[in-house]
Amino acid sequence: VACIGPIALAAAGIAKIFGRAGKRLFPAKMFLCGALLLALGTLTWLQCGMYADEETLWQTTIQRNPDSWMARVNLGEFLARNGRVTEAIAEWRKALKIKPDDAFAYYDLGVACSHAGRVEEAVANYQKALEFEPDLVKACNKLAWALATCPNPAVRDAAKSVEWAQHANQLTRGADPDILGTLAAAEAYAGKFPEAAALIQRALPLATGQNDDALVHNLQTQLKFYQANSTFRDLGLTNAVPGQ
Repeated sequence: VACIGPIALAAAGIAKIFGRAGKRLFPAKMFLCGALLLALGTLTWLQCGMYADEETLWQTTIQRNPDSWMARVNLGEFLARNGRVTEAIAEWRKALKIKPDDAFAYYDLGVACSHAGRVEEAVANYQKALEFEPDLVKACNKLAWALATCPNPAVRDAAKSVEWAQHANQLTRGADPDILGTLAAAEAYAGKFPEAAALIQRALPLATGQNDDALVHNLQTQLKFYQANSTFRDLGLTNAVPGQ
């Protein structure tokens, strides 16, 4: 897109120069225009290779500009979407060395670490993301959920879980059923089971209205825990056991 201006200017210059010469230089004009089209076509063909697919685009960009943090972030997102979590983590870490204040990269890295079973690292990255973007709702939610439901007691923190979940809920004005579920888990871990159950009851109609069957099932599972005065541990819904 950036080339359009110079190309148009060059074309106008050629037309003006040869326009003054009339038909006398018409063959030279055709030769010059043909050579220009051939050169541009060759350059386009050479450039097209890097757009073969998304991974090639970002890999080529990084080869040409190793300090492009954005290309590394985008490559990490592509790798994560395709199940290559370890490679994605490596790219996001490289991106953060270049731009250490990228809250969104810390968040993405936290999610990837969580999927890889490295919850402590995930929590640390969510916290880092929130240092730079305190109102990053998805980071607030993920952090609060991990602090309330992680099976490892060394990770859990009831007070901070409630704090971040309440902050996320305030930012979304109590209208996000997923965040209400996180706040419920935090309140339950703090021993407030009636409040937790009430939050789930508020979240269920919202989730149903969004046609989010997975979230509805998750919320219904949590509700059984809180009605039994039990905390919820995120061991996977099918393996969750009240009180563990």
